[in-house]
Amino acid sequence: MEALWMALAKRIRPEIEKTADDLQRVGQVSDVVSFVYGAPLALAGLVWLILRTDLALLARIWPLLLVFLGLLYLFRRFEFFLLTELNPRRFANASGTFEPVITWAAALMFGPDALWLSVLYAGMDLASEWRRLADRDVRWNRARNLALRYAGYLLGGMAALDLYGRWGGSFPLPGLSLAGLGPAVAATLFRQAASMVCWIPYLLYYLTSRTLNFDRAARRAYLRFMLAALGWPLLVDPFALLAAGLWSQTGPVGYGLFMLSVLMVSYMTYRFSHAAIRSMWRSREMENLERLARQILGTPPEEMRLSEVLQEHVPGMFPGCRVEIRLFPDETLLLHPLSARPLREAGWIWLRAVAESRCFKEGESLPWQAQPAETPYLLAPILDVETLQPIGGLCLTFTGRVRYQEPLSNLLPAVQALAAQIASALHAVKVHAQTLAYQRIEQELAVAGEIQAGFLLSQLSEVLNWQVRGWQIAVALESARETSGDFYDVIPLPNGRMGLVIADVADKGLGSALYMAVSRTVIRTFAEQYPLDPAQVFAAANPRILKDTHADLFVTVFYGILDPENGTLTYCNAGHNPPFLLSTQNSRRLRALRRTGIPLGVREAEAWTSRVVSIAPGDLLVLYTDGVTDAEDSRGDFFGEDRLLEALEVGAANATGGGHAAQDVQDTLMKAVHDFVGSNAQSDDITLMVLVRDLECEVCLEHPLAGLPMD
Repeated sequence: MEALWMALAKRIRPEIEKTADDLQRVGQVSDVVSFVYGAPLALAGLVWLILRTDLALLARIWPLLLVFLGLLYLFRRFEFFLLTELNPRRFANASGTFEPVITWAAALMFGPDALWLSVLYAGMDLASEWRRLADRDVRWNRARNLALRYAGYLLGGMAALDLYGRWGGSFPLPGLSLAGLGPAVAATLFRQAASMVCWIPYLLYYLTSRTLNFDRAARRAYLRFMLAALGWPLLVDPFALLAAGLWSQTGPVGYGLFMLSVLMVSYMTYRFSHAAIRSMWRSREMENLERLARQILGTPPEEMRLSEVLQEHVPGMFPGCRVEIRLFPDETLLLHPLSARPLREAGWIWLRAVAESRCFKEGESLPWQAQPAETPYLLAPILDVETLQPIGGLCLTFTGRVRYQEPLSNLLPAVQALAAQIASALHAVKVHAQTLAYQRIEQELAVAGEIQAGFLLSQLSEVLNWQVRGWQIAVALESARETSGDFYDVIPLPNGRMGLVIADVADKGLGSALYMAVSRTVIRTFAEQYPLDPAQVFAAANPRILKDTHADLFVTVFYGILDPENGTLTYCNAGHNPPFLLSTQNSRRLRALRRTGIPLGVREAEAWTSRVVSIAPGDLLVLYTDGVTDAEDSRGDFFGEDRLLEALEVGAANATGGGHAAQDVQDTLMKAVHDFVGSNAQSDDITLMVLVRDLECEVCLEHPLAGLPMD
């Protein structure tokens, strides 16, 4: 049967074969074939009605027919709906009214001529609606409904009225006696049976369709739905008999009061059906959102196929709606149904610009086009979880295949929740991709850290290789990450002098490591050009650092030129933590070598001041970065200068001598920092340099460059 219907439908609508969505194609085929067999039946009933029309009667009762037409309009406004879920993606829907109370009662009152009431109203309604139905599928669906409905209404109604007369009935219905009601009841039952017969082929096609593949539960649900939809008039028609009898027995007054009560019942049914469907849809939306959230959360990001997930859950979330989900600029995640007309590109551009949800009613002007809205629109942006900037959007419109259409604004909370879930899924995928990228970067940073560690070790080896009798140097650097923004340097200068550098770039990570490398190279270069004045070195290095780097960084530097022979240190402090000079002889005196200028890399036109300090035999000079004083314990307390100075006093007192005093002091200081921090994670690079002058009175310098000419 399905193959036969498909072949017939393709002859009338060849484009059906190109429909990608199987469920949509089933609906297209059923609409076309049902119209093909239903339209001739309806036309036959219309011809029969024309042949039986009594123009003289119509001319006599036309004012009353206008009143009936007004009542018909009111009953049509209180249309109620029946919606049944067949499977998670498909709903069956039907609508009903108390219209037969007017039309069938009028037929029993005045004969077949009264059937023109519904025909005229349907014609006017179709004429006003057809222009708004731009979608071909919706037009065919309306045509199918009209053909089958009026096949039963006209052909079945004319046959029922003919039998009513043959069975002894008369017009108007003589009253509410059993004898008078007998033929009317029989004719009414026949009319309903004829109407049901018109729908049997349509029903069989759906039940036997292999494409739909209804299971037993879905088949039972569909049968119950069709019986309820087709059997509803059986509950309404007795009121039509009562109305016709009241007209005969009480006249217009009794008939009018009865119609008023039926109108009130119709309104209550209308309200109850709308409330029930809204409740069902809200529940359905929440269930689908919950299932979607569970699947998104339970699917590993690397296996996420968001488009497939949305295709599985979203169509059943918004029955009767076209749904389009777009990622900017032009990636479509979902278009349901597949044959739906996408939103114009100008609409997506507008949504991306306004970045807010908007609903547009039918006929309302649209910001992105000159024509008014041919159908209601709901647009909502998908906002990035971190930046809250629009990265995509959703567009909903009605398909017209579901008769019940609540305002799209009622769907806004569910649409916004869906947009948030999509944004969350995209963020998870993004974070996963970033994690993979970070892992690659970590590997690269590990290599960079090894290179930097080797670079710093080479500097330390230079320090250790210098045999400077009377002086000791110890250096330590612990990076918070794979690479460090701290650095130190020991620069050999003419006449046996040594340049001591300790610095800290105002950041951590690879960027600060690169900035450090540039700064170290520049400082070392100008230190060799200006071997006597640290301020001159900074004045030359600062503009070069600004020129060679474009990052929003700077570096604090302490640079001192040590003359081992006379024990003087000429230094310049560019915004760095003040080194401490501890005199261990006689009265223990502590001196802080504070800042003499701002950090390097801040402003180009700056000047620094050099100062000179003497380092007596037995004195200690401790240079450090803020990673020492800013080290935190688990309570958030800082190590601070006070603890540093206490540890320095302990280290100086416990120094073992024998050429290892500098290393002993360094070990004491580092142990104090580590004990204070405990298990808390290191938050900054720690660099420490300890310079000690021995107690010997006579100093001798043995330098690997001794005997070579110095510029």
